[in-house]
Amino acid sequence: MNKKRIILITAIALVLIAEIVLLFIVCKGNDSLEMVYDDYYKGVDLTNEQEDLSVLPSNEYYKKYYKIINTTKANESKKTMSVDEVNEFLKNRGFKNYELEIDYSIDGKFLEDEVIEKKSNEKYPIYQFVYVTNDKDVWSIYVIEDSIYAYPVSYMVSNVKKLDKEILVSESSDITVYSSDLNNYYTLKPNKNLIDVRLVKEINVITLNKYKFE
Repeated sequence: MNKKRIILITAIALVLIAEIVLLFIVCKGNDSLEMVYDDYYKGVDLTNEQEDLSVLPSNEYYKKYYKIINTTKANESKKTMSVDEVNEFLKNRGFKNYELEIDYSIDGKFLEDEVIEKKSNEKYPIYQFVYVTNDKDVWSIYVIEDSIYAYPVSYMVSNVKKLDKEILVSESSDITVYSSDLNNYYTLKPNKNLIDVRLVKEINVITLNKYKFE
């Protein structure tokens, strides 16, 4: 399975490629947390969505399963932040000692083994990193355009048998995703059957350390 295929599959449940964290995630400096896609979704029927992703371009897929509010070419968006801007954005939210990861250039080209310079004006369509709270709860953080999202990896793994949908912490009820096949950002109204969007005022270190699931 190539990288582009993985990125598309992740859109099924997280609607912003967070599922790649569940394919294989290693938290440096902490106990390893590993989960394989097939084990995670054992008993969950996503056959139709997976078949559609294999044959449909992203715009048609999102149109079928979600309400598309807006579509923007990544290399034309004025909201896309540079590495320096993302670092400042995260610094203001209390994040430190993280390692940004990227998979695609602003033109949608897959970047294999790409290393991000700590200081750079280069722009990428999506940034991600792992954050571990004081209680060792693992979160995957995503920055897409000027939006930030937090996926509760530890909680999802611990409660996989009783949860029937993904959970995403967001600052907005609408979410933005990136798909490399057409190099597009899509602003979507979430499908409540696939994802439970939990709203917070601001995603920052304090919020994640105090966050309680109800």
